[in-house]
Amino acid sequence: MNSDTDYKQLMAKYVDGNADAFEAIYDHYKLPLWRYFRRQVGDNGAADDLLRETFVRLVHYRHNYEPTGPFSAYIFCIGHRRLMDFYRRRDKEKPKSYAVKTSEEIEFGSESVDPHLQPGQSERSKDLMVRLSNLPAAHREVFLLKHETDLSLLEIGFVVNVDLDTVQQRLRNAVQVLQSSLEITA
Repeated sequence: MNSDTDYKQLMAKYVDGNADAFEAIYDHYKLPLWRYFRRQVGDNGAADDLLRETFVRLVHYRHNYEPTGPFSAYIFCIGHRRLMDFYRRRDKEKPKSYAVKTSEEIEFGSESVDPHLQPGQSERSKDLMVRLSNLPAAHREVFLLKHETDLSLLEIGFVVNVDLDTVQQRLRNAVQVLQSSLEITA
């Protein structure tokens, strides 16, 4: 399976009762979704819970699926909604970084964040993960969706429920902050 159309067809088969189609969808999207959640919430257990909730929603509401847009945007939209529910359940406000900010207003936090990286990752990768974890949540989310999925900027806007200009601004700000932080340490 390579194209989004293939996953739309698999979802249609799953809606018709084909459990193997669900398994193929799950196998393809579990890791990208888990990484998205892990990098947003910073906790493996919470990422596992969010992944499970996303697929439970997909199963529960499968008969409501209409293949009007890319399937990847559809499933990441479900995931994004679970993430927003996570923040509400934890009695947290939506991260303050979801407000639109200029690049001058974005600052890095402490580098003491432990991103729970896998053994064998280079120091440069670890450094990048720390810097990503310090981005404002809304900027990190757009950056990760752009660089870890096959979603277009328009589809990312659909997932996070913002317009294209806001997606572009968040991505641009994230890249600027990452570049400037890398220049400081170089």
